[in-house]
Amino acid sequence: NIPRTIWVILEGNLVDRCSPGDDIRVSGTLIRRWKKVQTGSRPDVTWSILANDIAVQNKERGRNFRHSL
Repeated sequence: NIPRTIWVILEGNLVDRCSPGDDIRVSGTLIRRWKKVQTGSRPDVTWSILANDIAVQNKERGRNFRHSL
C-alpha cells in the first residue's frame, strides 16, 4: 500500500521555513516509526521522512525558495 500522506520531520533551521498547508518539495531519509505493540495484534509501522532539504513551492513565498541545513 502506498500511503496518501506521510509525516515529515523538520529539525533545526528547517522548522521555520514552511507552514501548514504549504506546497513543498522534500529531500531526506525515509524512516520507519513503529506504533505501540499490543498483545495479540500484529506490529504496525508508519513511514516518515527525516528532512535534510526543503523547497517551498508556494507562489506567495516565491517560486523555488530553498533552504538546506
